[in-house]
Amino acid sequence: MSRIDEVKKLIETYQRRLQKLEEQKALYGISADPRISLEIEDIQKKLVELRAQLDLRQIRTKHGLIIEPRIHSELRDFLLVLKNDGVPAKKLIETTQEITSVVQEKFYIDVLMVLTKEEIAGINEIAKDEEEASIIVHKIYKRRTGRDPGDVCDDIMSTVVKVYKEDYLKKKKKRHFWR
Repeated sequence: MSRIDEVKKLIETYQRRLQKLEEQKALYGISADPRISLEIEDIQKKLVELRAQLDLRQIRTKHGLIIEPRIHSELRDFLLVLKNDGVPAKKLIETTQEITSVVQEKFYIDVLMVLTKEEIAGINEIAKDEEEASIIVHKIYKRRTGRDPGDVCDDIMSTVVKVYKEDYLKKKKKRHFWR
């Protein structure tokens, strides 16, 4: 089982548990055991982390190439700042998706500077699956540029997170929270 499959399975398990807890909380109302609310909060936080991890592992380009940047500490730190400021879990997920989408597009543009669309399409035709196509593209990219695709994605991620964080802090100073 791949790490992506493991994360998906964990998300599914946590979602089922969350649903049962929310049903219990609704059933008991104000007399619900406070541990239920605490566990709901813990599970929601864990789901945000797992979804962010999954988004980072499943960034895909328009031609089906899989890009797996390493879990980025700056993104994790930024999400913790947002979470500590009370930004809702839904907004944390949306922000993670926006950031990973920007990273995906910027890396795809970088790949297109190295390989043509025709070369990518040809690789996709001969590769048995997306993972093999991605490996081939990454090898060609590294050979032609001398740069590791993971390092490139990390650099892009750093820049994008920095821009998002600066924007958030400006809005926070003006009291325009992301809520």
